[in-house]
Amino acid sequence: MRLEYITTGVFIAWLLFNWLAPLSLLSYCQRISIGRLPRNILDAADAHRVRFYVGKLERSAAFSTWLGWRHAVVLDREFLHRAPSDVVRFVLAHELGHCVLGHLRLRWMLTVTGLALLPSMRRYLEEKEGDADAYA
Repeated sequence: MRLEYITTGVFIAWLLFNWLAPLSLLSYCQRISIGRLPRNILDAADAHRVRFYVGKLERSAAFSTWLGWRHAVVLDREFLHRAPSDVVRFVLAHELGHCVLGHLRLRWMLTVTGLALLPSMRRYLEEKEGDADAYA
């Protein structure tokens, strides 16, 4: 009986950790108002349920994440200031595409369960990148 409690506790702790992990990154970012972003893209994406942040990203121009109760899009500060406006629009639309198309919860579940390590699931997630590109 004790092993069941320990296993359940570890599982719940794992879920909470993975649910809260994106918040640690967002604590280093600055929230930006949607007034600073392209209006036509935001209207099309029902962006009132999305929070936008800017920060220093090491490996990408932007990423999106699921926070459990809403979505967040983080843009790299340097990218936002230096990239041409049409490129910024595309990247923003791509990340909003992940939000609108429901990719973020799925990606989170596949990552937390470890299924994202399987080659078939990795191909599936790559297809979702193509879907987000098509949305953009």
